[in-house]
Order: sequence, then C-alpha cells, then structure tokens
Amino acid sequence: MQSKYKVGLMRLNLLVAALLLALLAYRTELFASALLLWLAVAWLTVTASLLEFSHRRPATVPWQLLPSLLLAGLLWTDPERHALWIWGWPAC
Repeated sequence: MQSKYKVGLMRLNLLVAALLLALLAYRTELFASALLLWLAVAWLTVTASLLEFSHRRPATVPWQLLPSLLLAGLLWTDPERHALWIWGWPAC
C-alpha cells in the first residue's frame, strides 16, 4: 500500500478527469462552454499537482465553491448539451 489515503490514485483520477474534460472542451462548439470546460481542466490539473497527504483541507480555500460555480456556469450557458452534468452536482 502506498499510503492509507491513496494520494497517488486520487491524483491519477483527477488527471484522468481533466483529460476527459479537455476532450469534451475540444469538441464543444460554444465558446462559453469551452471556456468553462477549459477552466475546469485547469482547476483539476492544479488540484492534482498540489495534492499532498493531509488529513484536512485548508479552511481558507473554498474547494467546493469553484467546481460548483463552473458547473453552474456550464449549465447556464448550454443546458441542452450538458443536462447530464446536473447529476454531477451532488458530487461537488
């Protein structure tokens, strides 16, 4: 076992999610949706690179606020195309 909290696997999951969102952003026609998806890719990549073994999240960083705002913006700009993402809202 690498560590009790599997930081390496979490980092890998975040990078795979960023790759999948990058593919989705590449195929999106609307500029606003593509921009929001690229911002989500950047957020996931930065989070994966800064991830370290810790028992707590820093209280000064709103970890759940940014993905919730990105998801809300994506649903606001193109709800027909990204309606399935509403199921991702509880995960944020």
